[in-house]
Amino acid sequence: MDDITAQKIKRIYGLLWNAKTDRSTFSGVAVSEARKIALSMIDKDGQADGIQWANHEIPKMLDAVTMSE
Repeated sequence: MDDITAQKIKRIYGLLWNAKTDRSTFSGVAVSEARKIALSMIDKDGQADGIQWANHEIPKMLDAVTMSE
């Protein structure tokens, strides 16, 4: 896997890890399954990188949405 693809998967994992899900719903199961797939493609360091990236970037994304309203 090339570096750009690995970086995207790490970020996807981080975003999915931060998603609040209810596994009794279809969307909750879908998020959980997507997270498992992403996790299967990265190692523990990649997992940590993705979570750290998402924890840093999500507040910026939320601020941008709030400012555009």
